[in-house]
Amino acid sequence: MLARFRPSLRLFRQAAHRKCPRHRKSCVIVGRAASDSPSANSAGSVSHYELRFPVSKTDADAVSDELLETSAALSVTLEDANAGTDAEQEIFAGGGSRRRDRDGQSEAWGSRERWADTLLVAHFLDERDAAEALASAEVVLGAGIEHEIVAVKSQDWVGQVLDSYEAIEIDAKLWVVPSTLDRPPDPEATNVALTPGVAFGNGGHPTTKLCLRWLASAVNGGEVVCDYGAGTGVLGIASCLLGASRALCTDIEETAVRISEQNAVLNGVADRVESVLVAEDGVEAIPGAAQYDIIVANILQGPLVSLRPIFVSSLKKGGVLAMSGCLATQADEVVAEYAEDLTDLHIEILGEWALITGTKG
Repeated sequence: MLARFRPSLRLFRQAAHRKCPRHRKSCVIVGRAASDSPSANSAGSVSHYELRFPVSKTDADAVSDELLETSAALSVTLEDANAGTDAEQEIFAGGGSRRRDRDGQSEAWGSRERWADTLLVAHFLDERDAAEALASAEVVLGAGIEHEIVAVKSQDWVGQVLDSYEAIEIDAKLWVVPSTLDRPPDPEATNVALTPGVAFGNGGHPTTKLCLRWLASAVNGGEVVCDYGAGTGVLGIASCLLGASRALCTDIEETAVRISEQNAVLNGVADRVESVLVAEDGVEAIPGAAQYDIIVANILQGPLVSLRPIFVSSLKKGGVLAMSGCLATQADEVVAEYAEDLTDLHIEILGEWALITGTKG
């Protein structure tokens, strides 16, 4: 989903963020200055209205601009009209092109690619504004646009999100289980309990699954592990539950560090899991140089490459580095960067994502 919105409206800022985890499918957000607006329809039953219509990928940006400039649209999103079907098209961030917003500020806009079948959804507080905005779209597309206006009812979004979390089977004896679940599906398995929240790493994404499956086979007992870019701390916590003696969970976000600490307490391993904040530029070494038997990093391709000296120096001789967060098409580039430092380099693929492992000689 590509979203453009008025920054003062937190409802749409958060909705866009849920579609855009740290290193996943393209989700570009462009804001503009706007006066404060009501946060929801005062009638109580309706939160807002959506004007929805198909648009070609060549017209998508022009129509979005027209709606934001000339109508009362709170935000405009571009979505894959075929989402949830076999025809769904994955578009990943890339490029690095830049654009000017309406205040003249230069902003990264990411990939300019659009879906072949694009659905434009504009959001309004008032139904009349939605109807009147159709005229703005017709300036670009011409008259006779096939469209619908949908009333969106107010809902308990927090409750719905929490209820939507389910236990995730990683392998036959390892599960990730939300703390809201009364009983894990397999009480005899190793169950990593997580409190649903905003940090990345609930076990559902292929990169997290790749890392967890690898840890289930790699941890034999007594290892010292570093979970670099820990998010929820799921990898470090799982390591300790699988038998590691202790784990260091690092992240560049204070919220993630706090959530990782809470999840360690939840799983009864707080005495063996340490969560620390590290610098975003990666210049800080991992605490405890050359002491780790395992470093697992589920981040982005760029940091995986730039952090090579830190990762290699922080491993014991014979220690293993496991890296994910990169696409399968990027794996060979990452392997090439580590070819002189690690042996037994191996790539495992799950869907469009890769896990790369190697041993320090």
